[in-house]
Amino acid sequence: MLRTTLYRRVILIALSAAAVVAIGIGFFAASFYRSSIEEEKNSAFEDIQSRLDLAMTMLEAPEARMLRSGREALLGLARGYGDCSELATWSQERLKATATELGVDDIYVIDRRHIIVATSFTVDLGLDFSKFDKVFVAFLDEVRGKGRVYDQSFSIATRTGDFKTFQYLSPVGSDFTIEASSNIEHSFADAHSGLAYSGFMDLLFRPFFNRREGRMIRKLDVVFQDGGSYWSLVRPGEKRNLDPSLIEKAAREGESVGRSGNLAYCYRPADYGNQGGNYISPVLAEVVIDYSSLQSFGLLSFFISLAACAAAGILSLAAARSFFDRSIVARVESLQAAMDKVAGGERGVSFDIGGDDELSSIGKAIETMLAEVRSTEESLRNARTAEALGLMAGGLAHDINNLLTGAVGAASLLRNRLEEEGSVPPDEIRSSLKLIESTGEKGEILVRDLLALARTDKTARKPVDLRALASETADFLKASAPPTVKVELELPEGPAVVMGAAEDLRRVLINLCRNGIQAMTDMCPPEVRRGGRLGIRLARLEQGPEAGKPAASPGWWTISISDDGVGIPPEVQQKLFTPFFTTKPRRGGSGLGLSASKAIMEAHGGRIEIAPGKDKGTVFTMILPALPPDAAAPPPPASSCGA
Repeated sequence: MLRTTLYRRVILIALSAAAVVAIGIGFFAASFYRSSIEEEKNSAFEDIQSRLDLAMTMLEAPEARMLRSGREALLGLARGYGDCSELATWSQERLKATATELGVDDIYVIDRRHIIVATSFTVDLGLDFSKFDKVFVAFLDEVRGKGRVYDQSFSIATRTGDFKTFQYLSPVGSDFTIEASSNIEHSFADAHSGLAYSGFMDLLFRPFFNRREGRMIRKLDVVFQDGGSYWSLVRPGEKRNLDPSLIEKAAREGESVGRSGNLAYCYRPADYGNQGGNYISPVLAEVVIDYSSLQSFGLLSFFISLAACAAAGILSLAAARSFFDRSIVARVESLQAAMDKVAGGERGVSFDIGGDDELSSIGKAIETMLAEVRSTEESLRNARTAEALGLMAGGLAHDINNLLTGAVGAASLLRNRLEEEGSVPPDEIRSSLKLIESTGEKGEILVRDLLALARTDKTARKPVDLRALASETADFLKASAPPTVKVELELPEGPAVVMGAAEDLRRVLINLCRNGIQAMTDMCPPEVRRGGRLGIRLARLEQGPEAGKPAASPGWWTISISDDGVGIPPEVQQKLFTPFFTTKPRRGGSGLGLSASKAIMEAHGGRIEIAPGKDKGTVFTMILPALPPDAAAPPPPASSCGA
């Protein structure tokens, strides 16, 4: 039991420790993995910027050429058309032809309401900048009427997403602003031997994308913001739907992160183009991170570490169990076996289990303690024996002295009368002889009680009818008891037979009944009314030694004797069956009645129990095994059989 409990607790502790260690390892692994993701994210942003720096180098020459052509085109229009109000009436075809003639791709005319009123690019006709880009509107207000050219470095066309340069000129005092745009594709191809800009971007970023496939970084992009629109720089012409709050936060704080399930969308400002113009469009680098691998990695680390710790704990437990069984359990079991032998009454048991530790000390201490207990028991047994012998000798001397005194006194009186008077009247002789006879009978009763107490008087056993025994005893008591005592008899139906000596059982029953009568009469204080009810109840007890379980024999018969007397205190009940102990005056009893009754009942395989009465008085119960005599009757039940 101890071993099982210990092993169970050790296993629980080992598993708990494994779980704690596994959780710690899991958190550490997740933290490490998260820091790895952060490092990879920073590396991705740096890689994007380095590639953009390369693109900036490639764009320097095309950009300078495009800005120069645009400036010359705007200044030529201002010289030829004054405040340029006439241009607002031109058709798309005429503006397109003029743009081609001046070396730019498109010309736009914007009024003071910030609306494109004429353009060579029909798609943008009627576009109202005030509805989606307040920053750009403020820029147009700054340009209007100043009479000089304003450059906007590479940017994205609002409607098409084309990568272009834009330039602006508003003649002095004019309400119109002329915009010229040049597409990067033509200038880039001219500057780099026919290499298209889109092809260059694909060559620049494709290896980067391929290298990232299957890793934590799921996507990369560079996003241009133009008004309320977002366009991909890496994939020209691809429009992006982004959360404006994230873009504003990135521009304001340097970085912003948005979550969607296991994906994290990270944005940081980026530099692109020479950015030397008067108006710069915001450019952001985007990195999309997949955190699902983080969760999988954390769980995997947890379970692997848990399994490893559990395996280590089990191996440690096996080793500890082997050591524990050899060094502790076997020795504890030796101690237990030695103690069981002592409990069985065996003497001279050795508690030497070997070793030089606490268990060995316990064994030696138990052995020393047992030796002291045996010595104390022997001393106590000798003292009790001496006390019992002294009490018995005193009681016997007193009772025998009383008997002899009466007999000797009566004989002495007769002798003196005969010597003095020569003759004694017959009545006086009869009285003295009667006294001597009574004294002899009392001596005989005393000898019988002593023989019953010593269990040396083995009388013959035969079936005894307890109904007849109880009925005869009740009739005898009704005739001899004081008038104030009412004897009540309660008998069951059918025979109540036990195996025993009828005279011995009758003596026990009469003795218990007389004690009850004396408790209601002679032992009552003077102020208490003497008398009461003496109940004799014969009943069958079907249960065995344990309540609720059938008896191994035909059952038990009980005779309960209840009285309304003074009762017996608990401290006195423990001494009632001690030989020569009595609560009556010395001349009222020898102190052998209850001890002899107990010996008789035990010789019959029964017992006597004592219990307080319902309201007052005492209940003595005789318990006897029923027939047949050849059945093995178990010990009498421990529970008291009620009155």
